[in-house]
Amino acid sequence: MIDVSGKAGSLWAGSWAPLSKYGLCSILIGRHFLHASWDRSGIRCILSDRKGNIILINTKLNKWKFICQVTPAPCLIKFGLAREEFLVALPDCQVRCYSAQDGSLISVLGGHEKSVKQISLNGDGTRAITVSPDIAQIWNLSTFERIRKLDVKSKVELFSVEYLSDEHLLTIFKDNSIFIWKDEKCLGQIRGPEGVLVSSSNIIKGKTHNVSSFLRESFIIYLWLLIIFLRK
Repeated sequence: MIDVSGKAGSLWAGSWAPLSKYGLCSILIGRHFLHASWDRSGIRCILSDRKGNIILINTKLNKWKFICQVTPAPCLIKFGLAREEFLVALPDCQVRCYSAQDGSLISVLGGHEKSVKQISLNGDGTRAITVSPDIAQIWNLSTFERIRKLDVKSKVELFSVEYLSDEHLLTIFKDNSIFIWKDEKCLGQIRGPEGVLVSSSNIIKGKTHNVSSFLRESFIIYLWLLIIFLRK
């Protein structure tokens, strides 16, 4: 067990490198962690605890360090941006961007009136979608300018928005209706399985984004061929 209640340290003792063969076998104690997000390489991870303390771990270098404290404590964090930065969604409806190097505040993304419950990144980490029940916003993470605002006019709450590619989005509503978009044009609708609530955490996309599977609280995997929509 590794105590991470301080400012910095190692993930495991000695020169043993568990990632090389056996997988990581460290238990982090000393903080009550609530959220975690890996970068695109799968080597580094951002962790946040219930007091808003942000920890960065690097499994390649066998290091962890305290980055900063965010108040109020985040309800969501997202790592994997193109630059050395990470996003945090706060209970006060703000989304903030911080440096993963020194924890300095870089930008504040506003415009939400309800707490953000999902942040999705495009393939290269240069754009982000922030999602609350009534709105989704697309951001340029190089300039932190809002590119688009997706208002929900339906009485049904927005459940999830995911990138299928840099041009295509997939939206899921709480009534299980699923739509595929290119810019502001709807390319088609997929009806979700009856009695099964689709979750973005259970969406698995193929490498070419031609096939996606959706699964939630069920023993059945549902597959959809998306290429018929993406070619439109």
